[in-house]
Amino acid sequence: MPASSFVDLSSRLVITLCAGEVTLAEVTATVAEIRDHPGFHPDFRQLVDLSQVSNLRLHFNDLHHLHHACDPFSNQGKRAVVACDNVTFGMSRMYQLITNSPQFEVFRSLPEAVRWLKWDATLLEGVVHDDASKESLAFSSGGATYSIGGALPANLVEFLKRLRKGTSG
Repeated sequence: MPASSFVDLSSRLVITLCAGEVTLAEVTATVAEIRDHPGFHPDFRQLVDLSQVSNLRLHFNDLHHLHHACDPFSNQGKRAVVACDNVTFGMSRMYQLITNSPQFEVFRSLPEAVRWLKWDATLLEGVVHDDASKESLAFSSGGATYSIGGALPANLVEFLKRLRKGTSG
């Protein structure tokens, strides 16, 4: 799935991971899954990782529609987007301008985003693994929400590896 989200209720955080070619329909679906998640609150913090995106098939009108018709977040919770290449970075900056919120920032690296969110990477990794073992971490993909028990989805495992690598040393 090119776009998926993980909601941790105890930490009040959402991690949204995108990879490969991402379309408006896929972004709209994962945003709807976040909004419809039981326990989600609009002031949760969010980390959006676009570092694995090869083609972000969105235009300005799509971004405008996403913000005004779909975005479940308020301007209260901090939101960080990681966009490494110039195209995803530029699109993310456009979305930042549309949201017009000091709580929304775009970064070139995962460690920068994690620091700005005031997350501790080791603590975040522990929370994800702990929540997965308790089945209190929810994963949304393809229109369905699943509780994760024990084994983490491959894209979340890969994200945690990049997080550990980027914040170590």
